[in-house]
Amino acid sequence: MALRYMPEPGRMVADLIPFYDEGYYHAYYLKGFQEGTGWARHHTPWAHLRSKDLMAWEELPNALETGTQAEPDGGACFTGSVYREGETVHIFYTGFSPGHPDGREQIMHATSSDGIAFAKNPANPILRVGSEHYGYDEDFRDPFVFRNEEEGRYWMLFTAGCRHPVNGNRRGVIGLAVSDDLRNWRFEAPIYAPDAYPSLECPDLFRMGDTWYLLFSQFGRTEYRMADSPYGPWTRPANPYFDAGDYFFYAAKSCFDGADRYLFGWCGDLAEGKDAPRAMWGGTFVTPRKIVRAENGELRLACPDIYASSVTKSHHLDYNECIALCGEWNEEPNGSIASLRETGFAALVQKEAKEHISLRLTVSKEERTGTAGIVLRASDRLDNAYLLGLDYGAGTLRLERYRAVRAFHGSALDGERILCERPVPGLAAGDTDLLVFLQDNILEVFVNGVTMTVPLRDIRGGGLGLYTSDGSALFTLKS
Repeated sequence: MALRYMPEPGRMVADLIPFYDEGYYHAYYLKGFQEGTGWARHHTPWAHLRSKDLMAWEELPNALETGTQAEPDGGACFTGSVYREGETVHIFYTGFSPGHPDGREQIMHATSSDGIAFAKNPANPILRVGSEHYGYDEDFRDPFVFRNEEEGRYWMLFTAGCRHPVNGNRRGVIGLAVSDDLRNWRFEAPIYAPDAYPSLECPDLFRMGDTWYLLFSQFGRTEYRMADSPYGPWTRPANPYFDAGDYFFYAAKSCFDGADRYLFGWCGDLAEGKDAPRAMWGGTFVTPRKIVRAENGELRLACPDIYASSVTKSHHLDYNECIALCGEWNEEPNGSIASLRETGFAALVQKEAKEHISLRLTVSKEERTGTAGIVLRASDRLDNAYLLGLDYGAGTLRLERYRAVRAFHGSALDGERILCERPVPGLAAGDTDLLVFLQDNILEVFVNGVTMTVPLRDIRGGGLGLYTSDGSALFTLKS
């Protein structure tokens, strides 16, 4: 079982603002509208969920409502952060109001004694763009506030544009303001100005071990950088992205519960309900991911235990109900399923599959060649299916869509076959564990610290199975 949360019909989940406090995981989020595109989806208050265990979520009243048309947050209450100081819980957020005389985006503030009912600061906005470092007419949003204990003062990171960019597509920076009291803020130079992106959204900053990690989202994907200091210089890791596909796991931000750090994000709706490499802004709150620091200092993501442990063998395919469509297959005495074909394609499919699929399995390969994986939503003759595979030669996790149409010479593939592909660190001969959830038309995969989130629409229903290409493999289903 995976997490799939949507509010009432007609509404959707956009940027999540996670916060752990007094035994609860809080997921504040921008509550947008499903209908329409562009700004029609963006008129958002801050909605509020909370959970004791990351699985069962309670809906609470909205934390913030949009203001009047004349106010800085009259268009929307956009992303920010939540911070507790003593008995007071602070929200720092973006007031969005196109055409406002003081700027489209301004930094706002609200407080609460219980983290549920918030009162906006009468002095709002508490910060407007305007300094030697940042452009007056550029982005100014997504405040992330925390206390820098080493300096003994508060930091606010924010999305901004540099004062004199090379061009508009390279203006994005992560700005910095500092304060001694959470009320009076002063600008300092940006902590990250790569001259590479139009905007660096939803910044997040934390330390694990001796390394600082800077997270940001850039109109499609969330990625991170590493440094020895919160001022940088920031190094790009070998695999900087937390997921695959644009807006498939977006605007991801983290919270720390005293033991572990978790990453929260949403999977966007697909325009026109068709498979595509890019989704729209806003969609479904999907399974949080546990952040793990690898030996080389880079970050990996894992499925939280409460979700992984919910998978049992009752969710799995039954070998006795499967049909070998291609190649030779055997069931081993221990229940493992073996594909014996060394060259070409082999597929084993159970025609009747549950709508919601949860699988834990180990894929064993004697050589680092070929591809092995899972068949999803397969038609009887496998001319319509999704193939989720580990490509051992390329070292990647790949999702392909096969959808056939009738042509003058027979069936032909319809459109792009590869929907997503991403590197898998350490993929080699031997055993590789896969955890797969397909629920409410969203696929989530966890393997070797890598995740893949993909909304699926083109093929509805069908069989579940296994496949190999150009090499044998052993599949062991686990509970």
